[in-house]
Amino acid sequence: MVEKEYKLVAFLRGINVSGHKKVPMQELKKLLEKNKYQNVATLLASGNVLFSSSKKNPQKDLEKLLEQHFGFTVPVIITTQTDIAQLVEKNPFPKSTQKNLKYHVSFIKGKDPLFHTVDLDTEKTVDLMAKLKKEYGTEVTTRTWQTIEKLHSKIQQQNAKA
Repeated sequence: MVEKEYKLVAFLRGINVSGHKKVPMQELKKLLEKNKYQNVATLLASGNVLFSSSKKNPQKDLEKLLEQHFGFTVPVIITTQTDIAQLVEKNPFPKSTQKNLKYHVSFIKGKDPLFHTVDLDTEKTVDLMAKLKKEYGTEVTTRTWQTIEKLHSKIQQQNAKA
């Protein structure tokens, strides 16, 4: 029996921030490929990984692999590549020419994503992160809308090659 392969996105929480919890993306890619993940690609140093897998629980498997290999805990949140495409197609953010607005998407284990607009004139992104951490602990990770769009573009490129 052939197992179904899923196209997924893993968001690694809290890596490569101010020199802490360093996870080189090339090393991460090789680690995943060595452990039977396919079509592995990373985007930016903030821990965005595209991959395919037929593993039953890739989130737990990745967290275990990362801790064993790098020596520290890395919370992982997984969504499907289809979910990312649907987010981008539905774009919940209005078109704006205001340079002081920053758009974010928060991914929470077991819940729908949250969308945030930060007005940099009155709030900072770190304020949003503090609120989210207080409410969800390490079960949440946040990416800018620009990063989500870049992920979507990379997914489209991978699919065009397949």
